[in-house]
Amino acid sequence: LKYAVAVALLAFVVGTNWTGLRDLFSRPPQVLPVLTAAAVMVTANGLQYLRWYVLVRALGLPFTPRDAVRLGLVGTFYSVFLPGAIGGDLVKAFSVAKGRPGMRATAVATVFADRLVGLFSLILY
Repeated sequence: LKYAVAVALLAFVVGTNWTGLRDLFSRPPQVLPVLTAAAVMVTANGLQYLRWYVLVRALGLPFTPRDAVRLGLVGTFYSVFLPGAIGGDLVKAFSVAKGRPGMRATAVATVFADRLVGLFSLILY
């Protein structure tokens, strides 16, 4: 239902603004704003993966920066393409807890604690 509403709204916007869209796509693309946005996105995601890595290592779990980036990218992918807001977090929690019997609750808690730290940082600033 969520995707049906989104597609219907997109079709409505495109249908009512067809001439404006044609004018927009006839202009040459502005590369600098796109590159700036990409740099900001890469930096923000990198800092998020680093924050999660530090949190997991502070709890004494065996975890490498490569694991943090790999699982962070997978989580970001699933957060973007799965319906719902926590799809990527569930994938990250499952992946980090998979090889750690006896520490599964702690491993899963790192994902949610990371979200809470990120939310607190967002509210603080």
